[in-house]
Amino acid sequence: MGAHSAGMAGAGQGLGPGPQAGMQQLFEELAEGGNGLNTLTRMFSLDDTEFWKGALVGAAAVLLLTNDQVQDALFKSGAKAKSAVKSGTDKLKERVSASSVKEADS
Repeated sequence: MGAHSAGMAGAGQGLGPGPQAGMQQLFEELAEGGNGLNTLTRMFSLDDTEFWKGALVGAAAVLLLTNDQVQDALFKSGAKAKSAVKSGTDKLKERVSASSVKEADS
């Protein structure tokens, strides 16, 4: 296992600095039977703003997909918006057809 571990460390170093290299090391540690809780704690750094952005987006998605009242409100708003757009396009069509009739009469 020692020779295999040394080969893996060399592969991880080849990735260079950055989040991918860190993740590679964490996965290698988990695969070799390292302390899972410690590794997971390092994976989910509480100072990482990208993590918190993702957590907020995920929480919002769960709220929207599971809350019936929120879904009803969104669908009603969507239906009203669709109705307003349709009404606007109908009025625009009427204006275009009326102006084309006036031009034809001239």
